[in-house]
Amino acid sequence: MTGCLRWLRITGMKWLRWVFVMVPVLAMALEVPVKVSREGAWSVEESRLAFEIDGSYEVELVAAEPLVTDPVEVCWDEKGRCFVAEMRGYPLGPGEGKEPLSRGQQLMGDDGDGRDDRAVTFADKLDHVQGILPHDGGLIATTRTQILFLKDEDGDGVAEVRRPLIEGFNPSQSQLQVSSPRWGLDNRVYFNNGLDTKEVYPSEEEGKKVNLARTNFCWDPVTGEIKPVTGFGQFGAGFDDWGRYYTSSNRSPVMMAVMHFNAVKRNPHAGITQGWEDIAPSGAESRIYPLQVTHTTADAHAGTHTSACGLGVYRGDLMPELRGEIFVCDPTGQLVVRYHPEPNGASVKATRVGDRKEFLRSRDEWCRPVNVTTGPDGALYVCDMYRRYIDHARFFPESFLKENDIRQGENEGRIWRIKPKGAKVRKIEALPTDREALVKMLGHQNAWQRETARRILVSPLLKRPPEHKARVQMLEIAEISDDVVKITEAQIAVRARALAENVGDEWMLKAVLSASVKSSGWVLRQFFDDDGMSKGNGYSPDLAEIVRALVVSSVGNAHADDVKNLLSLLDRDKGQLLWWKPALLQGMAQGLPRSGGKLGVGSLKGFMEKPPAGHEKVAAEMVVLMKLADEVLVSKDASLEMRLACLPLLGQRAWEEAEEVLRVLLASGERVPVREGALGLLKGFPVEKTAPLLYELLPSLGPEARREVVTQLTGGKMVMDFFGRIERGEISAAVVEAETRWRYLHSANAEHKALAEKIFGKVDGDRTAVMERYAKALAKPGDAEKGKQVFMGVCMACHRFGGVGLEVGPDISDVRAKTPEALLSDVLDPNRMVEARWSAYQVEASDGRTLAGILVSETDDGVTLRMPGGVLDTVQRRDIKSMKSLDQSLMPAGLEGVITPEQMADLFAYLFGRTVGE
Repeated sequence: MTGCLRWLRITGMKWLRWVFVMVPVLAMALEVPVKVSREGAWSVEESRLAFEIDGSYEVELVAAEPLVTDPVEVCWDEKGRCFVAEMRGYPLGPGEGKEPLSRGQQLMGDDGDGRDDRAVTFADKLDHVQGILPHDGGLIATTRTQILFLKDEDGDGVAEVRRPLIEGFNPSQSQLQVSSPRWGLDNRVYFNNGLDTKEVYPSEEEGKKVNLARTNFCWDPVTGEIKPVTGFGQFGAGFDDWGRYYTSSNRSPVMMAVMHFNAVKRNPHAGITQGWEDIAPSGAESRIYPLQVTHTTADAHAGTHTSACGLGVYRGDLMPELRGEIFVCDPTGQLVVRYHPEPNGASVKATRVGDRKEFLRSRDEWCRPVNVTTGPDGALYVCDMYRRYIDHARFFPESFLKENDIRQGENEGRIWRIKPKGAKVRKIEALPTDREALVKMLGHQNAWQRETARRILVSPLLKRPPEHKARVQMLEIAEISDDVVKITEAQIAVRARALAENVGDEWMLKAVLSASVKSSGWVLRQFFDDDGMSKGNGYSPDLAEIVRALVVSSVGNAHADDVKNLLSLLDRDKGQLLWWKPALLQGMAQGLPRSGGKLGVGSLKGFMEKPPAGHEKVAAEMVVLMKLADEVLVSKDASLEMRLACLPLLGQRAWEEAEEVLRVLLASGERVPVREGALGLLKGFPVEKTAPLLYELLPSLGPEARREVVTQLTGGKMVMDFFGRIERGEISAAVVEAETRWRYLHSANAEHKALAEKIFGKVDGDRTAVMERYAKALAKPGDAEKGKQVFMGVCMACHRFGGVGLEVGPDISDVRAKTPEALLSDVLDPNRMVEARWSAYQVEASDGRTLAGILVSETDDGVTLRMPGGVLDTVQRRDIKSMKSLDQSLMPAGLEGVITPEQMADLFAYLFGRTVGE
């Protein structure tokens, strides 16, 4: 330690002294350097004066230590009582064998000044409580392993009832636990799952387990039913006044559930893998503007969201100009960001508000806003976990944990209220108890009054057992004739128009596909029948995708009348290869194998050779179109657009039929888009058949194409042949990327592993020794131009930098905020710190392939992985031999086998935009 630098900073009218200790970089070359923050806490008033707020608002204190410590959520019940969830013991917990430290507090104010001055412990010894929600006279509380119901029945302010509602949770760390309970418009409670996969069940009913594969869930308080719902949240969630459901996670500040979970799964042949999306810039694309240097283990991403959490939608009446705005906390930056949502096609786009400033930010580096809530008084409440360090202990180097108390500030905590300057907020009081008054509350401008009134009104109705006659009436209503519920021409016309007017809107296409299980063919026909909807007569990838997707859906679901309508389109302009016909044939080729033989054939080739009865003329037309497509592909006179339209059809042929054309298209003189498309088709054929051509192509390919070819040759049955050629010196080992090396160096197949170790060498398990060797290279000047070539050859298959590369792992465009030593640790010891969303999964398929990638989605039908090179690969459940989370980064340890110390210096010179030693 070199000592500390001290100086004075002016904040408002006060001189505030604080200390910043610089940890010597070279002394910690083997671990990520962590900056040490100011030693002592500020007083409540000093901390209040340190806030800067955007707009004519002011911040005032509601409660502070010792009344409240480590507050993470605040809520009010129907009696107007304020409750706070205190996650005490974060991040290390109570210690082995000791009782949990978290608790629920009830806060009370007696003098009418708007500040709470008394507290009663409503429930203690809670295991990492993160969320609370009023329910049935008590509270729902989310803890590490259970969701509990807590209730005070004798009026002493302490919960005697402590009943588990849902069990089965066992997260590896508190950042992955269930949280953010929220009442939905459907009178169910919605929860954030915490990013990973869980199996949960109603308390004491383990036989009713529900698998939550990277999705949120809801709970019915009447039946106890648990169901997965669309959404993928960590900590923080909220509904807006229209029932739109938003969530947040560390690097994704605002995500939205665009499509209902049932709609995602309704059409098994729609290709819909998830129903949510990031609606605000995320990862390296996000931006935050703290008032000072942020002291965090995530300095690699400084200036961007690293701990986005506590999302809340302002739904109050005190500040109408903010109604509907989304607020997201980032405690590492001591700030709250404001996002403005607006329609974006079938979804919503959230844009940050403020030019290089934030809605709320603080000069007090201990300030840790973690949650925002709209109060009964219309004000915006902010939970401030106020402490020295906010990062979880697992992300700190061991040496730092030994020398520093990361619990410092665990007895602090503040709750702030934001309101218009000079405004007097109304007193928070209990809701009326009579039914008529509650009904009037449903029209209140403040969300708490509306939602609480609805909850109180609906609760007794849901609990009441239905009378026998009522049940009979409901059954009679349910017996609606098919004539009433059948799909109408008007519905089909609406869907076709929606597609025509929103070409390129993926959510609109997903919505139409989901709703058209039995009518996709009808929709496509209508799409072309109505001139006002069929916008544009020429080929475009988006238009072709509409055609292909609707055909796959129609043929895959195999409803005879719908398929018949679809195929009738081929009666138009016979013998002419119009732009949409190749897309239709491609959809047929992909849909028929999914039809389960319901149409009498299971492939496009089978359809053309032995067509089902009544489809002989259509099959003959298909044969003509396929021949025309082949001619167009090799024609130098055909337009590029038409050649690209026909190219996917080649992938539906048998290898013996396609090889000759593919060789022509892969010739060095061919146009780049055609050559790239043809190369991508090769992976659809058995690799043992394509291998001779792949070996011929390999020497002449650029980095990206070479990566694709090596992936194919090492992905299955040809791997031993490929490795054998490396061993014999026919192919350089340098063409094999680190991820592929790592996969086979850790293979369960002893033969594969032994040969990989022989040609690549074993991975040095002593990461410290490796980093010592490479740390010396950082003192040498690097060549940025050479470093760019290293990035292109090694890194860009998984990382994006400066607009170049593929987003498989995290975007590293913001890496310049990190020290070279810290980045070196991430490169050579990537498993030291792995965020859950970037954990690698390995799937062994029945066809011999071993896939490793980031899990994008998991459904009953299969799993989708994003692999190096940005390739998405979906494996059907029936084809999975085994699947497991590797609990490691997809970025492999052992890059020293690919990058020399000198090349590392070059790479860092490129990434940092300078000589590393400067």
